[in-house]
Amino acid sequence: MFKVPRVNLPMAEIYAPNAALWHRLPSVKIKLMAAPVAMQPSKYVQAKWKDERFGQLRVLGFQAAHDGTELALRLEWQTDEPPRRTHQDNNEFPDAAALLFPLHEHAPIFMGAQDAPVSIWHWKDNGAPTAAVNLAQGIGSSTVQPEQNISVAAQWQDGHWQVVFRRLLMPPPIITSQPGFVLNTPQRIGFAVWDGYRQERAGLKAFSPNWTEFSLAT
Repeated sequence: MFKVPRVNLPMAEIYAPNAALWHRLPSVKIKLMAAPVAMQPSKYVQAKWKDERFGQLRVLGFQAAHDGTELALRLEWQTDEPPRRTHQDNNEFPDAAALLFPLHEHAPIFMGAQDAPVSIWHWKDNGAPTAAVNLAQGIGSSTVQPEQNISVAAQWQDGHWQVVFRRLLMPPPIITSQPGFVLNTPQRIGFAVWDGYRQERAGLKAFSPNWTEFSLAT
């Protein structure tokens, strides 16, 4: 289980993706795989991509820290191409990443299920840091939620993306469509990454096939 350290610095001081503290905090390597073509929500996408290569990213770096009030979750991964700053054509897509949190004990990591949803924090590179909170109850069911209480900072440098998500541990009021983070309590997280240069979007992605357990140090 990955233990998220408690830090004595204000969270604002380590919100930057390349903040000095991240170089001293523990990191875990998350194994990724391509999302199965057979599980794509569109028959057209299944047919078009059945012999194509996508979701080739195999390792994602994950770090986290909290100050007792807020939580920061940092992702880092290597990219072959610099990010595109404009996405004007129908075949151009941004790089993106997402964190998944199960809202039910038996929620499957691949987009949850009808009675076992997942909360998704989704970031995409649109030239400025943007992120959205979604709820999914199965493949192709992701919907944007009214409570948008996360923030994100991202930078691309030397062939690597570094992205930091930030949120209060327990946002007021308690929202059932989002996770709450309780100190010293086991919780689970999943990951997904999209390579826009390879036209990855929606279900075409690299993802973690298993939940990663973590807990916040007191």
